Amino acid sequence: MWHYSNGGVQQGPVELAELEKLCREGVITADTSVWRPGWTDWISILATDLAEQLHVPLPDGDTWEICAYSGDTCRRSEMVELGGYRVGAAYKDRAVELLHQGGQLPVASGKDNASGVVEFGHLLREGWHLLAKALPSLLPLWIGIQIIEQVLTHLVAGSLGFLAEEGGRFAVMVAIGNFVVVLILNNALNTLCVLQLDSVQAGAPMPLGRLLSRGGTFYFRLLLISVIVTIPMMIGCIAFVLPGLMILTRYAVADVACVREDLSAMDAMKRSAALMVSDFWSHLGRVSLAFVVFSFLPNTVVGFNKGFLNKLSPDFPDLGFEIMHAIASLPSLMATAFLFCYFRELRYTERGMVQSS
Repeated sequence: MWHYSNGGVQQGPVELAELEKLCREGVITADTSVWRPGWTDWISILATDLAEQLHVPLPDGDTWEICAYSGDTCRRSEMVELGGYRVGAAYKDRAVELLHQGGQLPVASGKDNASGVVEFGHLLREGWHLLAKALPSLLPLWIGIQIIEQVLTHLVAGSLGFLAEEGGRFAVMVAIGNFVVVLILNNALNTLCVLQLDSVQAGAPMPLGRLLSRGGTFYFRLLLISVIVTIPMMIGCIAFVLPGLMILTRYAVADVACVREDLSAMDAMKRSAALMVSDFWSHLGRVSLAFVVFSFLPNTVVGFNKGFLNKLSPDFPDLGFEIMHAIASLPSLMATAFLFCYFRELRYTERGMVQSS
């Protein structure tokens, strides 16, 4: 939800869709200031990501143009010419490096921004660039959540100790209990990560306290998405692999859509599905690759080396494995950043914002 102010008169809260309408009607201008829960002060709309999202009319005859490297909408006065295309000044060095490596500017290529290896790497770089600014506040949260997860999983095993003699039943109940714990805590981390990435992109990173406070607004929406998507996805992956990956792809950006556009869980899932429907198989390949790199591979490597890891700490059974298992979850932050940028690129593609030479 957003609040806006013209001439000192504060209005709101309103949703992003309402702001878009107000911008078209000329109510939102370059002189408008905005605020949202979690921010410490009002900010000029031109200093936020909203300006480019809404295409707020710019002063002095300036116009909005699409950066051929990032897909971002930038002020033309702040762009540079590169290879016949306009690139945001902040992306000039990275665009030059990409061209020297034989790559193509993703938007300038005239293709869907993620139709090939170069574009996938582009989104990884942009995701990391965004995540790096959010890490100072996210790392303490990640550490705290890992500690809580270890405590709770041990409590689950201890509370089910009366079933220990039943062998298989005990193992199943512990696995289910641990799955619930991991689902709840991972959703908390994912919610906070998406919120902070959104705040960083808008130009105003939230302090830790406000980030935690605002997390409650979206936590249960994203938890509902996780429950609806994760269980069928896992069943699909275990049974036939492809159906699970199709479910994962269809709703890959639902979490980001929920936060960026302030949607309900069901509306966010519909939004993700609508964005993914075009060129679905290309999206499936990219999302699957990200899933393998940031989730499946790290956890599989740790799982296969459980025996070796435990030998590193013979006096503390499972300590080495638990530490490495926790570290293996760290790439999930990068996965969230990747999907955050993915959602942004899908929105640009949806709007047909492809610059030609």
